[in-house]
Amino acid sequence: MPDFEIDRSVPALLVKVGRYQVHHGGLGAIRTLGRLGVPVYALTERRVIPATRSRYLTGTFDWSTTGHEDPARLAAQLCAIGERIGRPSVAIAGDDEAAVLLAEQAAVLGGHFLLPPVPPHLPRELNSKRGLYGHCVALGIGAPRTRFPGSESELREYARELGYPLIAKNVAAFSKITDPLVPGTVVVRDEADLLHRFRGRDLSGLLLQEYLPHEHAQDWFVHFFAAPDGTCPVNMSARKLRNWPPGTGPTALARAQDNPAVTELAAYLAKSVG
Repeated sequence: MPDFEIDRSVPALLVKVGRYQVHHGGLGAIRTLGRLGVPVYALTERRVIPATRSRYLTGTFDWSTTGHEDPARLAAQLCAIGERIGRPSVAIAGDDEAAVLLAEQAAVLGGHFLLPPVPPHLPRELNSKRGLYGHCVALGIGAPRTRFPGSESELREYARELGYPLIAKNVAAFSKITDPLVPGTVVVRDEADLLHRFRGRDLSGLLLQEYLPHEHAQDWFVHFFAAPDGTCPVNMSARKLRNWPPGTGPTALARAQDNPAVTELAAYLAKSVG
């Protein structure tokens, strides 16, 4: 991994959208940058949460959002926060919705924040599981079979095609916090369970995916940074060992472990989508 010079005169602001108290990724960013001597600010609810207790946090700004807000209004509030920080800072997206907001409002935010030159549409497209799955199929990157039902008849048809048990997920950023069809990744055991959950509901935000048994699969993920030319000077892999809720939830324990097959696929995807 190449060496980087840290500019400690440039602050960072951790941006989030939605209400949740514990976010280990955001706390990790605060601790990592703070240990390097970078001034770190965070947007938080008006309550005591783990991030606000970090010794490495320079300051917080009250920020209570639901995902229903007008993005232009959120951008205006971020600009006001940028004014209070008093110098251009790096805005770090702490969740999918924040990544979409920062990219789509970059023209407004650019006077107060240092943002990567990401195409405005790209974070929303890649945060959509429909969009990401489409890119993987087009690029020949292996992915579990996935279907997007639009009606109850398609719901039944696709589920029978994939077989039970199967996985149900919300498709897109924002709708997963404003109008979720499932609380996260859910295992559906049979057709009775499927219809109990989704009969009579708007299915436009739902995907069904084939279930990969844990005894025959491993969970890997990557953290990488893609430069404008598509290269990835930072590209790290890790294996998920535990999650909560067990089997379907966010990572609770992982181990950094080099997996060239995974990091090379991530670099290929990044270079291909821009």
